[in-house]
Amino acid sequence: MSYSKLQDDDPFEVMRANRLLHRIETAMGGQRYRLSERYGSGYILRRRVGEGIVFCATTYERVQYTLPDSRVWLRPMFEMILIVEGGCSYRFRPSEEWHEFARGDLIFYQTDPDVSAVEMKTNGFVSISLELDPTLLELSEDANVPWQQHLSDCLGGTRMVVTRAPERIIARFRQLSTMEGLERAERYFQWKGLTFQVLSECLDWASRSGDGDRARIPLTQEDRQALERVRQALEREPDRSPSLAELSRLSCMNATKVKQGFKQLYHTSISMYTLESKVAAGKRKLLESNDSITDIAVELGYSNPSKFSAIFKKLEGMTPREWRGRYRDERNE
Repeated sequence: MSYSKLQDDDPFEVMRANRLLHRIETAMGGQRYRLSERYGSGYILRRRVGEGIVFCATTYERVQYTLPDSRVWLRPMFEMILIVEGGCSYRFRPSEEWHEFARGDLIFYQTDPDVSAVEMKTNGFVSISLELDPTLLELSEDANVPWQQHLSDCLGGTRMVVTRAPERIIARFRQLSTMEGLERAERYFQWKGLTFQVLSECLDWASRSGDGDRARIPLTQEDRQALERVRQALEREPDRSPSLAELSRLSCMNATKVKQGFKQLYHTSISMYTLESKVAAGKRKLLESNDSITDIAVELGYSNPSKFSAIFKKLEGMTPREWRGRYRDERNE
């Protein structure tokens, strides 16, 4: 399967010309970019889905950069970004405002030649995104008007909307990033179909995300801060899962409010977030150490290593051994 070349006015090609990124061709087509060492460490894989649609998987570590004064976005674009792990900060021009993004954020963003993110800081994050050129979307002429309207409705007259992604959408994004065998035509078209499905589900989610407001419990700023302490406690010690009673004492809330408030604020249950934190910690150990899968599972509190492997595969689409083999190889390229 051959992939069409990305356009010369593509923003990543502009950043490459300014020596922010270095480009590396990959066996499966598309482009792989590595961040210039003077800005930090990280890499980006981009693959053309269809006319006007580009898939992008980004992994950054200890990064800080400022884009040059020259324009990066040479035409209006629409981005849909899921923060899979970690967090990051962006400064936007011309407002000069800083925006903070965290794990689980689903960002809908309309770029413009005169409005763009120009500075970025992170101590580590992973994102998966779709970049759309609404004037070139690979859709039939009859479908193009509804899609254009759908994109506009999603943003509601603003340039950026941030929601918390539900588990089903996070799982879809992970499917996109882990699907293999794309050099085969039939597999590539399966992946392409899944991409359109993710796009449709995300836009539908964004348009309906406010529908549940009447069922939401009121959360004060103090409540939100307390629930953030709960989230940090779950992430801080992945080998030890605090009981609901402990989390209730930590947040000064009753058990029902802790469970409901956490799910409302982070769009996932406490138990699912705990599993995700364990898997995230396991991925770091798989990448940074030579410990066996069994030892890592025990460190994360699993007496039965096969249970860790089963949960890992459910969330990541591959076993810990497969994940280590793939991402260690990519890191060492």
